[in-house]
Amino acid sequence: MISWIQRSFQHHFRMVFGVLLAVTIISFIFTIGGALAAPFAGIFRTTYATPGTLIIWADVLAVVVYAIAAVIVVKLVSMGTDQHARRST
Repeated sequence: MISWIQRSFQHHFRMVFGVLLAVTIISFIFTIGGALAAPFAGIFRTTYATPGTLIIWADVLAVVVYAIAAVIVVKLVSMGTDQHARRST
């Protein structure tokens, strides 16, 4: 009887801890996303596409700007490492 109770508690606690881990990760992602989108807040209006669905154009702009910035950083780093590799040979 005790082993059944222990197995039952272990199973339920694993689910509870799994859900808590998922909630913590999602909360972290929303916090970081909010901080990254904050400079673009209020630039465009939010569009209601369908009931329950909205498009936040400022967040779309933030994604585009950060993607362009990432491409520029990757290009600069790759140029720097290419020059460093040429000098060392």
